[in-house]
Amino acid sequence: MSGCGCIIRADNWKNGIEEQYLAVNPSGDTVLLYQTNSTRPRRHRHKNLTTSVSISEDDEDEDYDENSILKQLDRTGFESIQCIEYSRTNYGLTAVGQIDGSVAMFDIFNEKHSLLTMKPIQSRSCNSVSFNDQGLIAMGYDRGRQDHSIQIWDINNYSKTANNDHIKKPLLSFVPNEVIHSVKFHPDSPANLLAGSSKGHFGSLGSP
Repeated sequence: MSGCGCIIRADNWKNGIEEQYLAVNPSGDTVLLYQTNSTRPRRHRHKNLTTSVSISEDDEDEDYDENSILKQLDRTGFESIQCIEYSRTNYGLTAVGQIDGSVAMFDIFNEKHSLLTMKPIQSRSCNSVSFNDQGLIAMGYDRGRQDHSIQIWDINNYSKTANNDHIKKPLLSFVPNEVIHSVKFHPDSPANLLAGSSKGHFGSLGSP
């Protein structure tokens, strides 16, 4: 089965004036990091003369090559990625939900750092993931008869250099026997989680 083939802008990961983007390839087995390249030389034509100009931050907006974007890094070894998200407070921290329900969390900038895998009790697709700024990550799953469809894990003790065997199970779980298409922590109220379900409504789950 193919992956989501999605791309998202990592708003809080800007490198100077350059934007960072996370993407999943169409086969769903690789995460890629791209960066805009506003200093790319651009060709200008004027009175049959061609010049090469290196763009600086002080140049006019019309001088920027807005279509220039370069691949920086990639991370392989995944299986049919269905969704991807990044942490707005922990630079480089990335999570992907896969077709078997496992969520892999890792530092995209350092492949030697530990990869944490979080799995539901019952294997099924993970459709959405979301970080908040209080060390929690939420997952939304397809319906499972023996497992909840929204699960929240505590990743405050996640280590980029250790094996993370101490992170074994969800902190909280909600919504049995229902498909969850999307989950999102509220950016201004990180204890609240919004969820979209197969029944066509959105709900807000406050902190317990």
